Amino acid sequence: GVPLQSAHIQNLKKRGWQITSEINLASTVLTDEIVIGITGSVGKSTVTSILGAGACVEDPNAFVGGNLGTPFCEYAISLLENKSKARYVVLELSSYQLENCNDLKLKFSAITYLSANHLERYASLDQYYLTKCHIGKMTTNLCVLNSASADLMKYKNQIPGQTEVITIKNQKINLIGKHNLENYFVAATLAEKCGWSAKSFQAMQEFRGLAHRLETVGEFKGILFINDSKATAMDSVLVAVGGALEKTKNDNKLFLLLGGKDKNLPWEQLQVLSTHTNLQIVFFGQCGQIAHDKSQLQGNIFNKLSEALSYIFQQAKPTDVVLLSPGGTSL
Repeated sequence: GVPLQSAHIQNLKKRGWQITSEINLASTVLTDEIVIGITGSVGKSTVTSILGAGACVEDPNAFVGGNLGTPFCEYAISLLENKSKARYVVLELSSYQLENCNDLKLKFSAITYLSANHLERYASLDQYYLTKCHIGKMTTNLCVLNSASADLMKYKNQIPGQTEVITIKNQKINLIGKHNLENYFVAATLAEKCGWSAKSFQAMQEFRGLAHRLETVGEFKGILFINDSKATAMDSVLVAVGGALEKTKNDNKLFLLLGGKDKNLPWEQLQVLSTHTNLQIVFFGQCGQIAHDKSQLQGNIFNKLSEALSYIFQQAKPTDVVLLSPGGTSL
């Protein structure tokens, strides 16, 4: 994560030092593994994990990691210790990691979505996007692109090598929300190019989601519980509510738990939720009152999450949905 433009890095380069990285070091010990790289501003962890679920069916020794989970060098070390070799390597790659990995060769790759991020590091949004697009240069066969990203479509012609834009179809999957259907089809397209079996596709369709990200916890007394505690920004809450409403029948209620610990957030952005008649909001935690007042949304306020849940258990009926998407840190 160290910026390559840092004075001490540039000084070392002028003196002839070779600058490498964890991803680059690991890639130097690969032989004939099929390496798939996934990047994007959002969605890359989910796509990596969906694809990883399928890869582990095809190949029990598959490696899934990189920017999430296990560092790539862990796999490299296992190879040097003569442990089992993977046929498939699925890597999540951040923009930072794409800056300095000249030895990394990908057979397939994907860009999930482009939106503004990391502008404290890059001189401009254009520079950030072009860093993401660099993944095409490392890819020998095909880079898969999500057509739902308007900015990605604008940069499509700036991606080196062969690209393919995916189309979204109707498909039953475990994950919640339209954005996750897009994530699934990015992963499914990559799996199709690899020639994976029906069992692998089934594993990808059944993937339950990353922990705390619109994660389907399960049903209790006929009530569906969804954990989205990683939603600590207003945009995330709005996406989560949209996804959870898709799971809520018209004559049922969606209980939304809002609050936790405040980060001086613009709760007023949630005012748009007042248009949903089957949405019942329950505020909790240190900033329950603040969230209530700033959002101007109606709902009971509780000091503790346990108290809020006790109230929900009294109110909720079978086939209702309960969503923890707090906006603040959920405590």
